Amino acid sequence: MEIEDEIREAEKMLRSPPANPELENFISQVDSISDVIRCLSSEDRSEIERGMRKADILLQDDKFQNREIDEGQIRLKSNRTVINKLPDKGGNQGDMSQEGFMKMVEKDANERAANRKMRKEKSDKLRDEGIQLFRQNNFPAALDRFSKALQWTKDSPLLYNNRALIYLRLKIYSKAIEDCDKALHISEANLKARLYKAKAYYCMEDFSNCENCLREAIEKNPDSRKVIEDYRKEIFSNSSVDVSV
Repeated sequence: MEIEDEIREAEKMLRSPPANPELENFISQVDSISDVIRCLSSEDRSEIERGMRKADILLQDDKFQNREIDEGQIRLKSNRTVINKLPDKGGNQGDMSQEGFMKMVEKDANERAANRKMRKEKSDKLRDEGIQLFRQNNFPAALDRFSKALQWTKDSPLLYNNRALIYLRLKIYSKAIEDCDKALHISEANLKARLYKAKAYYCMEDFSNCENCLREAIEKNPDSRKVIEDYRKEIFSNSSVDVSV
């Protein structure tokens, strides 16, 4: 039987009235689970990754009962109700139980959690080295450390802010603006990114964009209006104002 037929058969079975009341909550998520199974059974790596991301969302859903989280490790409990039958790589059919499905998702989630932890540790170590080098005014070496830290953690606005500040010190203003934009893409209300961006534009004598950045900073961070206005005064008084990492 083709995998599409197997999935349709599983969906039909799951949509029938549950014999066990404990399964009602699980079966209410049939469509999501079926989509995850489709993705996990695909040979397309992007589809598999999509399935894993969706599985993570299911695992974080409070409606997904019998879930325990202990120090970052996801542990699931369930009964052995069969929810699907999928052919293995050799073409033989095997039962995928609710328990089996969740164990598979749990294993992947824990592996990726461990990977994220490892990447963060490496990134933090490089960041700390970069901070020390920055404080020693060794900006080229600090730039190297922050660039390497970003290879491990690509979604940290803090790292982009810090590297933007280093670019400011090195007078590489276009690169500073690029990093500020990356930080703002991750965190739209990021105050430091807008201030550093304004400073970079000022140093490039692009006063119009400098003012625009400061105006946007006030719009996005109205509670910090005085800080922003003071920063503007310092910039336009030709001060070397910026913020330390």
